[in-house]
Amino acid sequence: LSDAAWTPATLPMKCGNGVTWFAREITLPPEMIGKELTLNLGTVNKEEITFWNGTRIGSQLFYRDGSVHKIPAALVKEAKNMLSVRCTVYRGGGISGEQSLSTKENQTLSLAGDGWKHRVYAAPPVFPKELAVRGVAGGLYNSLIHPPIPYTIRGVIWYQGEQNTNRPHQYRKQFPEMIQGWRKNWGQGDFPFYFVQLANYHPKQSAVGTNHDWPLLREAQMMVLSLPNTGMACTIDIGKWGCQARDIHPANNRDQGKRLALIARDKIYGEDI
Repeated sequence: LSDAAWTPATLPMKCGNGVTWFAREITLPPEMIGKELTLNLGTVNKEEITFWNGTRIGSQLFYRDGSVHKIPAALVKEAKNMLSVRCTVYRGGGISGEQSLSTKENQTLSLAGDGWKHRVYAAPPVFPKELAVRGVAGGLYNSLIHPPIPYTIRGVIWYQGEQNTNRPHQYRKQFPEMIQGWRKNWGQGDFPFYFVQLANYHPKQSAVGTNHDWPLLREAQMMVLSLPNTGMACTIDIGKWGCQARDIHPANNRDQGKRLALIARDKIYGEDI
């Protein structure tokens, strides 16, 4: 940690997109040496891999309800130890909450506040303004979709709509026209277009009083099924995942994929599903 690339850090702390390492030297009190320890990192947003004296002790793929790892007693041999956390961030994040070490006997050592160092290991490149296509009408299409149009396409799977929930009636026209436009530009007929309907996000309501744009957007998605060779995977039941009560990007990708695969197996491969 004496390298100039390591700079002081105080947790909790936000960090920019990319990969940032956090580390600190820890001096354990005598009563904690030789015992299994519980490391609580608080919430690491988005991903983390944690090491104790260079040995990997755990990881968290996408933030849920805290990052808690067990440190086996066999690794707690000395008073002086090194804790390091590899934190991967995209769309903003960092380490929040309280950080601590504890034993089964409720002996606790706070790790929050000063004493940490951090270094940016990898950061996203800075593109010229002319190449900043995100958020520009047609930018993503022209940069990512249009170039491969001469090639054969087997079909499309699509998950999007969260940012359109404030204008669901527009989506009724926008979404089907996009599908039809892609098919026209490719010139390969009505290739399969299967999509995921937005998952549950807001708290359950007995009547739609607030947050009504989300169900209206789901309705707009369902109306697209009137187009030929389309299919929709409903995910209204899997927005909650693990300890995370709600997540605008549900971490349960396995069930999303399975449901899309069932549509393909039925419509493309003719299986009796």
